[in-house]
Amino acid sequence: MEHPNTDWKDEETWNLRKDKIRYLDRDIRFNGLGDAEDHRKCFEWEYIRTRMFFGHKFEGEYVDQMFPFYLKSFSDRPYKSHSLKQRTCWLDMTGVNTRNWEEDLLTPYLGSNEEVDLGFYKGKLPSYKAGVTLYLNPNWSKEKFLKLVEAQSKSIYGMLESEKKALERKGYVFAKKDKSRPKAYWRKRLKALGHYRLLECVNLKEQYVLEAYGKSAYVEEKVYRREIVENLPDLPRSWIKA
Repeated sequence: MEHPNTDWKDEETWNLRKDKIRYLDRDIRFNGLGDAEDHRKCFEWEYIRTRMFFGHKFEGEYVDQMFPFYLKSFSDRPYKSHSLKQRTCWLDMTGVNTRNWEEDLLTPYLGSNEEVDLGFYKGKLPSYKAGVTLYLNPNWSKEKFLKLVEAQSKSIYGMLESEKKALERKGYVFAKKDKSRPKAYWRKRLKALGHYRLLECVNLKEQYVLEAYGKSAYVEEKVYRREIVENLPDLPRSWIKA
């Protein structure tokens, strides 16, 4: 796995090896990413790689189908070793296409009522739709069908809400309306991950971590400790004193 490790450290100076400086933008600062989605995928890819670097294993019914596990280059290669054009084509689940399944009224979209660990996410997979049964006369015209749906929409939504509550009682959870997060959210987590790698994976001391990361490094020890704890909850932190 191409991942920052103690070989990046110069044992004579205790600083970062000069031949590793060229990898900082790719593996530490994660510079040059595109939109918020590119930042999200980068964090998920690299966070899981770091967890795997420490021996974490991921098993379960859904794991092999999910990003980034289904991609052949994962986990050996860094996210940014792939072109932006290639990264843009990656989907969150293998086998799906550009069709919006969330808006397909004929296809269920139910998550899980048991917790899963997908590397970047721990918890129940969210559900997006609940089922409602309608009884249709095959002789109705499309216009009549649409008028009936509009006229009975209140009853249909009442049935939908009842089914949603029934599924929630079985342990399913429904996604919130706004699932997206801004670029700044993912930049914050990537910054914490970059500092963590220099501290824990390369095993640099604080002064060399800040020097290697550059001008946008955290300014105080208490700040980077807080950010790492808050943003990287699944990683070991042996450098933090009890």
